[in-house]
Amino acid sequence: MNCQACISSSRTALRRVFLASPVEQPATSQLRYLLAPSLHARQWQYTPSTHRLFTGIRRTITRGPDEPPSPPPLNPRDPVTHPSEQGPTRDSRSVRAHNRKKGAAAGPPALPRDEEIRRIADHVVLRREDGLLTEPRPLSAVLTEASIRDQTVVTIVVPRPGQTKGSRYPICVVLDRRAYEEGEARRAAEEREKALGERKAKKGMKELEINWAIDKHDLEHKMKKFREFLGKGLRVDVLLLRRPRKKGRQATEEEVEETLRKVREEAASVAGTREYKGASGVIGERYQLYFEGPQR
Repeated sequence: MNCQACISSSRTALRRVFLASPVEQPATSQLRYLLAPSLHARQWQYTPSTHRLFTGIRRTITRGPDEPPSPPPLNPRDPVTHPSEQGPTRDSRSVRAHNRKKGAAAGPPALPRDEEIRRIADHVVLRREDGLLTEPRPLSAVLTEASIRDQTVVTIVVPRPGQTKGSRYPICVVLDRRAYEEGEARRAAEEREKALGERKAKKGMKELEINWAIDKHDLEHKMKKFREFLGKGLRVDVLLLRRPRKKGRQATEEEVEETLRKVREEAASVAGTREYKGASGVIGERYQLYFEGPQR
């Protein structure tokens, strides 16, 4: 076969494959398309937009045509999705006195929490643990995210009517639901105990706290006050406690019996004294006696 004919046939075939078109294009246009890959390679640079473009193409190819797109990555600065990754707070406002029921101990007014926030706003601002505030967010979205993660949304600041400075929306924090409710229960118990102590003082009630291992001199001083209270006709609650093991000597069995005998003996020495309530607790541990002085 003629060598020149082979070269001509190959050239003709390549031309038909690469340059054949229903509409003839100018040579300069054809040259631009042929050289375009090399020109683009020299001009292409990595940018966030190109990264997102090729990442989206790769996800579309790998997940298949019928598979739903994957959700966008979580924002590490979002206090709802990443509450544990925030730094220490610089905000001095505390979270307390929420959902107080009628008749509870006095204190700051109750602030709305979770679904109760809908009564005052449909958007909220979240305070991150670093003390900074987020942009206003729809309350429904915040509540949904918090519910999924077993968290609670607690209001700490409610904007005043006509307020011109500061946030126009309620400022809230997102907390672990269980830890928050346990803390609220402890706080409520402390407030009830404090209120009970105040009521006892108003009604003429006193409380004496005595350690089982108390020395004789201190016990005599306590018993003197005990007799004075009973002589005034007051109710006196005597609380006998065991000293923590790390904080000193423990009382022996004989000392426990002697201390209890001394308390009952002093009560009997004031005529008309009675136990208005049965003793409670464990002797040698925490044991409480309830006395009432003579009523004249």
